[in-house]
Amino acid sequence: GRIKREQLSCLFGEAAPGIASAALVPLLGEAGPVGLLAIGSTDEQRFHPGMATDLLTRMGEMIAVALQRWCQDHS
Repeated sequence: GRIKREQLSCLFGEAAPGIASAALVPLLGEAGPVGLLAIGSTDEQRFHPGMATDLLTRMGEMIAVALQRWCQDHS
């Protein structure tokens, strides 16, 4: 669904007024959630509820693995 203005403000700070659409991608690791990737666009139709999410899902998986490896190496 669409993200509320208050949520956009929390996610994008000063850039929030320019965000017309956004995608939220959970970063799910082996032991559960490790974060959230928020991608914003000035194009109102760039991200919408009916779009395919395969690429975003895969990107989230790859980022979660990279974060977990980085955390393991730096702990």
